[in-house]
Amino acid sequence: MRGAGLTSLRRFAEFDRGLFRSGKYSAGELKLALTHNAIRRVVDLRDNPRQLLASSTYAKLGVEYVRFPIDEHLGLPALNVLSLLVRGTLVHCWKGSHRTGAVVAAHRLHTGWTRSATWDEMQRFGFGEWRKHERLAESVFGAWRPC
Repeated sequence: MRGAGLTSLRRFAEFDRGLFRSGKYSAGELKLALTHNAIRRVVDLRDNPRQLLASSTYAKLGVEYVRFPIDEHLGLPALNVLSLLVRGTLVHCWKGSHRTGAVVAAHRLHTGWTRSATWDEMQRFGFGEWRKHERLAESVFGAWRPC
């Protein structure tokens, strides 16, 4: 993790060069993350239409806000969510573990990570049991299952 004092952001991490992940945040936490990292875009994966911050707050911070709602009970949409992951992007959901974990996992698999290593990382970030998020996990891994 780059930047000092960022531990207050829930599950914040740089998962690839210039790509970041987290759970929900306050305006102060986001400002701190922007100050210490080259984040220019925030992608909100929550299916709740309420923004965490007002549009004007994102504008004042000089960051693009993109809503890409994912229903964690349906899985990742057929649309290419990986196209959202350009350098300088923070992708987040409410907890930073399920929807965010699935998007990061899809990126990991796309960049050559093994399914096992990808699943292990999802667990470190709190994804939890396969059966509790089966559709989301299947949308990333297909027929593969962890041992």
